[in-house]
Amino acid sequence: MALSSSQNEAFSSVLIVCNSLSIFGCLFIIFLYLIFGELRTFAFRLVFHMSIVDLFHSISLLPGYEISEWLCIFQGSLLQYTSFGGAVWSVIIAYSLFDTVVLHNTKIQAKESKFLIIGYIFPVLVTIPPFVTKSYGSAEGWCWISISNDHFTIDTIWRFVLFYIPLWLMFIYNIVTYFVVINNIIKEFKNLDNSDMKTALVRRLRMYPFVLIFSYLFSTIKRIYDFINPEEEFFPLIICAGAMLSLVGFLNGFVYGFTDSVKVAIKEAWIGGKRTNSYAAEGSQSLMNITQIKACVL
Repeated sequence: MALSSSQNEAFSSVLIVCNSLSIFGCLFIIFLYLIFGELRTFAFRLVFHMSIVDLFHSISLLPGYEISEWLCIFQGSLLQYTSFGGAVWSVIIAYSLFDTVVLHNTKIQAKESKFLIIGYIFPVLVTIPPFVTKSYGSAEGWCWISISNDHFTIDTIWRFVLFYIPLWLMFIYNIVTYFVVINNIIKEFKNLDNSDMKTALVRRLRMYPFVLIFSYLFSTIKRIYDFINPEEEFFPLIICAGAMLSLVGFLNGFVYGFTDSVKVAIKEAWIGGKRTNSYAAEGSQSLMNITQIKACVL
């Protein structure tokens, strides 16, 4: 059952507001990276790449399915690419922290080219198959992999095999990885008299995996609901799913990007004067001790 005109108008307004916040958040991170040289560390570069993907994710969710069928197909494929890509970049960040903190890899930057290939090329592989079956189109609220009566089975398979199942596997990986990283940091701080730093590190790390869970929980519930009740729309669920999905760029920018080092850079640029070199010093060295871990996270 299609949404009424008033429901469409209300939902479009929600998408515009939430995606505008995300676009602002992504551009904010991109702007910081380009302007402040001391922020161009390996850790912040990963956040920069995630913000680029999230920026196009928000653009793909702006209302367009009623303007043109071809625009909807483009937005749907872009949403598939950027949604999967954003999750992949979250895994890359989690892996980088694990490799640095737990495995004490002092040359994590050497893997950056591989990360770029995985982060930008791998999502293309899950974007192509729905083109073959002409599955991109209006998807009950926004443009993505549509469900048609003629291709109900294959469209449903694409939704779960190419996105939701890998997505939740990445969720699980992130949670387990951050659990191990946090425990390692707690052990590192055990004999150090700096409980405030430990608390700040652990608090921020605990937030990382829950951004994706918060953003995609209701959209996952919605797609399961669509599978069970393909002819019925539950408008409150559509609103919640659309709003949370649209805020992923804003949340990633805030949690991953708005760190203490970023705050210091902004403050010193605002009030003038000589900037501190602490962040640059921490970021340019190998990221294996506590001070360097702080540069990755805070």
